[in-house]
Amino acid sequence: MISRRLAFIALLVVPCVVWSQSPRMTQSLASIGAGPFEFPIAGAFSVNREGGATVFRTVDEKRRYTVGYFRNITSLPPGSASAEQIAKLETIVRANWERFAKQEKGHVVRAFKRADVNGVAIFSMATEFLVGTQTQYYVQFSASDGPRSATIFAEGFGSAVTALQELEPLILSVKIANGG
Repeated sequence: MISRRLAFIALLVVPCVVWSQSPRMTQSLASIGAGPFEFPIAGAFSVNREGGATVFRTVDEKRRYTVGYFRNITSLPPGSASAEQIAKLETIVRANWERFAKQEKGHVVRAFKRADVNGVAIFSMATEFLVGTQTQYYVQFSASDGPRSATIFAEGFGSAVTALQELEPLILSVKIANGG
């Protein structure tokens, strides 16, 4: 009887231990997509879902990208009164990002900024936080054509300014897959 119980327990435990010790699956990507938005951030990433977002971690685990996509189903199609939709979104995004930085006692190293590229509004902001003796950065981006928006939050340790300078040209090169 005891040997059957041990065998049963072993059948349950061994696969879990093997799975937990196996290497993470990685994917090599030419870009990170969020809905129809394609951001040319290339590399090898481990990818998983956390809540409603997709998380891309670099293989060396020095940077993590949290990506989300949102669609306003009550809004008009792209191009129809999108300026008004984007203005409303800008107000909401700015308030949320600034509130987050203030609540978490972050140091904003680049204030909220808007850029318009090929009919897509791109918002960005960079903040640093002191975690123990290390500086952690949080660089936030959002792209919207009005009824659709995507967010990419990059986080890691080091300078937010350096991360922003590396990532902003890539984010500004966003494309809408299949033309819309």
